[in-house]
Amino acid sequence: MLSGILISAFILFLSVFPDYYKDSTPPKLWDRGIIHYEYAKGITPYCREKIRYSMAQWSEATDDTVIFLPKVNWKPHITFVPGNGYSAYLGMPYWNSRVKIDKEVCGIRGIKHELGHVIGLIHEHERPDRDQYIDIKWENIREGKFHNFYGHTAEGYPILGPYDYFSIMHYSSRAFTKNGHLTITSKEAIYYSFYHKDFYIRNNFHISELDVEKVKALYSSRFANFFE
Repeated sequence: MLSGILISAFILFLSVFPDYYKDSTPPKLWDRGIIHYEYAKGITPYCREKIRYSMAQWSEATDDTVIFLPKVNWKPHITFVPGNGYSAYLGMPYWNSRVKIDKEVCGIRGIKHELGHVIGLIHEHERPDRDQYIDIKWENIREGKFHNFYGHTAEGYPILGPYDYFSIMHYSSRAFTKNGHLTITSKEAIYYSFYHKDFYIRNNFHISELDVEKVKALYSSRFANFFE
C-alpha cells in the first residue's frame, strides 16, 4: 500500500515538474575565450562602469582564460540591455544574445553572475549531481520560476570539480521564495537557521576559487570534445 502511494506521489510530482532534469545540450564555448560585447541604448555610464569592473574581475580571476573585447561586426557577441532583473544566454550564441541588467539596481553581483552564464557556467544548484548536496523545496518557489531550479543531465553538462556552496553561480536559500520560507536547503552544515530549523546558503558576492577552476577546466583541452 505504501509503495503504491509513493509511486502515485512520484507520478504526480513528474506531472507538475516534468522537466525536473533539463533535457539540455552542451553550450557552445567562446573561441579562445574571447567574448565580444556591446551596450544597448539605456545602459547608463554608471552601469557601464560596473559592467567593465565585473568583466575585469572574471578576466583577472581566471588569468585571462576569458577576456572581454568590444564587438566586431563578423564575430558572435553579447549585448547588454536594461531590463527588470537579470538574465543571460548560456555560452556563446550563434550570432548575438542579450544580457539583461537590472535598470534600477545594476548590481555587481548580478552582473558577475550573468557573465558566468555567458562564459558557459550553469547554476551550481542545477548541476547533475546536485541532489547529493541540496534539497529543492518546490512548494516554496514562486509560480513561473520553477525553471530556475531544474537540474541538468550529465549528458547536457559535465561535473566540474567539487560542489561549491560559495559559487557566484549558486542561488541563496531564499531565491524566488513565494512565502518567506527556504527554496534551497543544504545537506551539509554551512549556515543554520534557527527560524527555519534547517541549513541554508547565503548570497555569494564574489567569484570563488572553484568558479575559477571550473572556467579554466571548461576552456582546457580536457572538455574540448564535450563542447564541440
